[in-house]
Amino acid sequence: MPYLLTSTRTPLVVALLALVCICQPRAQTASISCPVDTALVWTGCRGTLVKDGHTYTGEFLNNQFHGKGAYWFSDGDYFNGTFKNGLPDGWGVYVFASDDKRKGDRYVGDFHQGQAQGRGTTFFHTGAVYAGQYVAGLPEG
Repeated sequence: MPYLLTSTRTPLVVALLALVCICQPRAQTASISCPVDTALVWTGCRGTLVKDGHTYTGEFLNNQFHGKGAYWFSDGDYFNGTFKNGLPDGWGVYVFASDDKRKGDRYVGDFHQGQAQGRGTTFFHTGAVYAGQYVAGLPEG
């Protein structure tokens, strides 16, 4: 039988839950659309930029990918995660779609300056899985 909040304490419990929800820190994300004119500075906004067959949709700071975003490479590879100063930096997912040897592989984990760095997991198209540390884009250990 499900538990129902039906007691004299119910208003107090509801008030405390509301206070906890209100006081939780929220990640700052850009909610302003970037200008249509790409000659203008895109900063503190969300938008989509298509260039040379590559597509980025996400947050910008000083005309660079910065914050949450997704990047589709012209060869079919895909990254979804956090960017800093134009490069993947923070947590993200990279899907290999182009390289015949790695096609279907997926890396999930930390990035630093565009490379897998720190804790991460690679799910190989063969079914194998590597979970561990990465240094300069390569598994360590």
